[in-house]
Amino acid sequence: MINALEGKSMNGMAVGLQLKKTVTYVLDRMTRDAKLAYLMGFGTQSFSLLTESYATAINKPVREVRENMLEAIGKLDTKAAGTMVESVELINKLEAQIEALEDQISELENRPNPSTTGISLSELVNKLLDIRQDASLPGLVETNINDIEATSKYVVLT
Repeated sequence: MINALEGKSMNGMAVGLQLKKTVTYVLDRMTRDAKLAYLMGFGTQSFSLLTESYATAINKPVREVRENMLEAIGKLDTKAAGTMVESVELINKLEAQIEALEDQISELENRPNPSTTGISLSELVNKLLDIRQDASLPGLVETNINDIEATSKYVVLT
């Protein structure tokens, strides 16, 4: 078994060949892994540097190498990989909104007269529960974010 910190798989190989093998490996993985292609594909600095290095190493025009990569990546379901990343971002946004609503609820609970706000405590709690319930339903999440943003404009904390 190769030690992960000290093991070498290109031992004795010239530096130029090591670099070419590494670049070739990453580009090949990008043509087979939609998530990697989404994160490091066209439009990223990684894509530009890797394809330029590879083109130089195999003595081909950069444009040709990039067109070939785009064609190979285009066959992957990068939209699914992108949707996964967008879902994580959406979950983070929902969690931040839930935390903000919980803070507002806490402030309302600690007030002597919560009726001076533009929204009742029970309405705010119900909105929070709705977000938590609907967060697992993909089609409804964005609507609820807009609802909460609109509702939060009416909460007046004085």
